[in-house]
This record gives sequence, C-alpha cells and structure tokens, in this order.
Amino acid sequence: MFGRPPSTTAWLWWVAVISLMAGGLLFYYFSMDKIDSSAQAKALLSLSISAAIAGISVICATSNWWLHR
Repeated sequence: MFGRPPSTTAWLWWVAVISLMAGGLLFYYFSMDKIDSSAQAKALLSLSISAAIAGISVICATSNWWLHR
C-alpha cells in the first residue's frame, strides 16, 4: 500500500550467507586435521558445496532483476 512491497526473496540471501559461513567453518575444521589423509579433499568438497548452494541462492534471489528487465 505504501511504497515498495516487502521482499519475498530475503530468506534466500540468508541461506547464501549461512551456507558460506558453514562451509568456511567446515573447511577450517577439516583443514586442521593433519592425521586423516582425506581431510584436504573433505575441506575442498565442503567449501565447493557451500559455494554452489550460495551461488544458486543468489541467482534465485536476483531472478526478478534478471528475468523482468
């Protein structure tokens, strides 16, 4: 009624931020493990999965800008 309607995609931005934070924490946790030989692979996998989730969330959050231009 007054001004712009509230954003319905705000939760997607939070998903992106939380995903990157969780991925960063998992990367740090796995990279500190020097005993396990597969820890480096787990660290990179957790970081890449969280980056993919964050990227998809940002693309979905900005879809109105991309599609209705």
